[in-house]
Amino acid sequence: MLKRHHYKLTHWKKLLNCKIAMNQKQEADEMAATKKWRDIYKIWAEYKDKPRKETVANFRLKTGHNCLAAHLRNIGIY
Repeated sequence: MLKRHHYKLTHWKKLLNCKIAMNQKQEADEMAATKKWRDIYKIWAEYKDKPRKETVANFRLKTGHNCLAAHLRNIGIY
């Protein structure tokens, strides 16, 4: 009897965790809809098979995480 009860509890815990994960993904998708990096997986998939330096550089440029503006601001250009 104890094993059967444990199985039912495990089943419900898995369902609950799945529902929570789905809700978190949906919330993240809604929050990212207006962000520059909203297509982050597509950007990563585009460059993942290239050399690491090239991949990181392109990924940062496409997502806007390149720190270029900060450097230009420091030297008075931006």
